[in-house]
Formats: sequence, C-alpha cells, structure tokens
Amino acid sequence: MLLFAVGKPGETIPVDFNPFWRNDISIKTSYGAAPVDNRESLELLRRGSVQVADLITHRYPLEDIGEAFRTAAQPGGALKVIIEPNRGR
Repeated sequence: MLLFAVGKPGETIPVDFNPFWRNDISIKTSYGAAPVDNRESLELLRRGSVQVADLITHRYPLEDIGEAFRTAAQPGGALKVIIEPNRGR
C-alpha cells in the first residue's frame, strides 16, 4: 500500500493490521510536493532554469490515446508520454 498523503497531525485511523500481517502487505509513504515546492518548480520552468523538453520521449494526438497508454505501459519503452488534444489540427 502506497500512501500519497497523510491525515492531519495527531489524526489517527483505526486499522485492522491482521490482513497486512497475513498477506505480507507493506505500507509505504511518498512525498509528492507541498504548494511551495510546486510554485518553486513552476518558476524554475518559467525562467528556463530547468530543461525538460528532452524528457518527453513520445507525443500523441488525442485520437491515439490508446497507443499512448500502451507505449507508456511498456517497460523501458518511454520516459514521458504526452497526449496533445489539439495536435494535428
């Protein structure tokens, strides 16, 4: 189980841990970004301090969305797949 967010400080959630123990389920946490992190990241992109264009390996028009998802699902097949709704118009 991967938790992307947590409750408020001091907030608790009653959980039956027997299924976790019985089925060998692990709980992991992930830190996405705080609002200040997002603002700083967007500012770095706006100023051109961080180059990201080379990270996009595939671009698809909306009508090829199925192929885009298949490409993204292939291991090692894509770094970043972008769907551009107005591409080709």
